[in-house]
Amino acid sequence: MRVSSRRHAGRAPRRASAFTLVELMVVIAIIALLVSILVPSLAEVKELARRTICQTNLHALGRGWELYFNQSNGRTPNMFNDRKGVTDCISQFNFIFWTCTDGGWCNAGVLYDGGYVQSEKSFVCPTVQANTPGTWFNSDNIIHQVCWGFWKNNPWPPVDWGGHHVFMTYGTRRMLAYDDPSLAVQNNHLDPRDDHIMIWSAGVNGVTHPPQFSFMADCFTMPEIATLAHVPGVNVLYLDGHVGHFVDETGEVLYDNGITGWGIEYNWEHDQVWMEIDERD
Repeated sequence: MRVSSRRHAGRAPRRASAFTLVELMVVIAIIALLVSILVPSLAEVKELARRTICQTNLHALGRGWELYFNQSNGRTPNMFNDRKGVTDCISQFNFIFWTCTDGGWCNAGVLYDGGYVQSEKSFVCPTVQANTPGTWFNSDNIIHQVCWGFWKNNPWPPVDWGGHHVFMTYGTRRMLAYDDPSLAVQNNHLDPRDDHIMIWSAGVNGVTHPPQFSFMADCFTMPEIATLAHVPGVNVLYLDGHVGHFVDETGEVLYDNGITGWGIEYNWEHDQVWMEIDERD
């Protein structure tokens, strides 16, 4: 069969059809819709990862505390007060772990100093760090000026210069027992409602149900600080070493609890928060 070699004269080659403006707008709209769907999901995934790291930090601190308690007859170190042997009644929720007043380790800082916790990163919640500017341990940052009003520097390694403490993003409670008025006289409490005994003076061995007794948590010293962590909740370390997550379902425990400062006058309000975390009235 013969194939004709004659070409069709005057016929232009076919061109690929281009997108119309309407089609481009539709494509852009679809991409924007996908981005709006995916971005919140990615943010949730990132926060879940940070929350897991935070829980890992608390696990590391829990192991450190267990070793420390075993070697210290259940006693905790001074939470803030540098007067040796004095019950530290002002440390209602202490997030200082190196104090400039005597240039030494206190609170959870003794875990790092004693090798019970190996990394300074264990003292920082990645979510709080992500929600604040600058580097957490840096003598030049302004992170605490933003968060706590007047503490500007957070030096690492800790040095006795300029009168600056070193802070972590976790806080340690001061109370051992719930509602025991007979213990109030022993501790010379300034608040007559404050009828609890301090962990520091009593030790942790007397806690009846360690799995139900929270000892450390993401810092909720003031509601504005609580909003930097895992809203609507905080990670919590219990005395038996497990880590839980407390969710403030009403918004009135962590975020609207009447606490507006960290002084001794807020002791009772802090105790109430701890009690609610432990499901106590």
